[in-house]
Amino acid sequence: MSRGFLTKAFAVLTATSLFALAGCGGDDASSSSAGGGAGDMKIGYFISGTNNSYVQTNVNAAKETAEKLGVDLEVISGNWDSATQINQFQTAMTRKTYNTWIVAAVAPDQACAPIRQAMAQGIKVFVSNQSLCGDATFTEGTMGFVGGQTPELYDAWMDAIVEDNPDGGKLALLTGPNLNANTNNALAALKDKVESNSAFDVVSNQQSDYTTASAYDVAQAVLQANPDLKIYVTNYAEMTKGVVQAIEAAGKTGQVKVYDYGANEWIVDAIKDGKVTMSLPMLPYTEVAKSVELTVDAYEGKDIPESFDLSSELTFDGAPFVTADNVDQFKAEFK
Repeated sequence: MSRGFLTKAFAVLTATSLFALAGCGGDDASSSSAGGGAGDMKIGYFISGTNNSYVQTNVNAAKETAEKLGVDLEVISGNWDSATQINQFQTAMTRKTYNTWIVAAVAPDQACAPIRQAMAQGIKVFVSNQSLCGDATFTEGTMGFVGGQTPELYDAWMDAIVEDNPDGGKLALLTGPNLNANTNNALAALKDKVESNSAFDVVSNQQSDYTTASAYDVAQAVLQANPDLKIYVTNYAEMTKGVVQAIEAAGKTGQVKVYDYGANEWIVDAIKDGKVTMSLPMLPYTEVAKSVELTVDAYEGKDIPESFDLSSELTFDGAPFVTADNVDQFKAEFK
């Protein structure tokens, strides 16, 4: 993979990341919330699910950071079901269980109304991982946003894939669940960067459940139907593992280039082995640790940025993309 494509893609990413960090209001764009001391806080951390290594790392970060800061935090899993999570929001509001919420929504558009209802009742809300209410990052009225899978990052990732494959070819995309903001961001980037390019033929665009087993089954069928497939793209590392395993089983290692979004420990080894071409890392521990820290700061009345872009934490040579050239400089945050 050429340094040219990395440099060009990161130039675009850097500009958008700096905008996200600044927020819509430039130097004055910060969010604050006058409140009491952190000891008054009762945080409900509403998470999409807890059944994979990414979200398990999220949970560990939430608990450890809350303990370090001396705040009360409880984890509530939506089990990847929007109706379940919305019911959890309603129950928490009715019972006044928490005075502060950190929300990683299952389906951000569906979560918008109950989140606004909670804020109208005086509950303070911080948004983590997936933006709400159709916003790219920060939602007005919330305390702030932390994320590393924004539309700008997905565009930069897809730009890098396109530039690395100037001759195009048949491409398959595998993303997570429907209604998920990260899925929507991936699909939008695919449409703008790949489907609009006549050199590429998107032969498969499917949604899955983020698991290795499901990804293996999908990829196996795609490879059988498209023996001349050139590129396979997924937006989560455990799905990428299933794709790589299906490529190996089909005897096509080295014939299909694999692009990942996640860069867990398995992906790092796969890049070293030449089974994955490139990855844009996710930082699940930093994501939630930063979310809890900023939530506490805002609760105490301190100014915080409206939006914190996790790609700013990626400072290795050639960042934010991990390739064979720089993989030894990157340390994964999850397995």
